[in-house]
Amino acid sequence: MDPEALSAALLSVVAPLAQERQGGDVEGLGVADFPLERPRNRDHGDWASNAALKLAKRFGMPPRDLAAAIAERL
Repeated sequence: MDPEALSAALLSVVAPLAQERQGGDVEGLGVADFPLERPRNRDHGDWASNAALKLAKRFGMPPRDLAAAIAERL
C-alpha cells in the first residue's frame, strides 16, 4: 500500500472515532493532514504518523491512548 492510501485509511479510521468521542472533531481534515514517513529505525515498523499527537487535544485524550485506539481499528 502506498503512503497516500495509508493516509486515507488513517483518516477513515479517525472520522468514526471522532464521532464516538464527544468533542472529537475532524472537520476540515484531509489526507494531507496525516502524512506518513518511514521510521529511521526499521524495528519501529514500516510506516509512522504523528496523527495521535496532532489530534489528542481535539479528542480530549492522551496521545498514547488515541494512538492505541487508532491502531485497534486499522
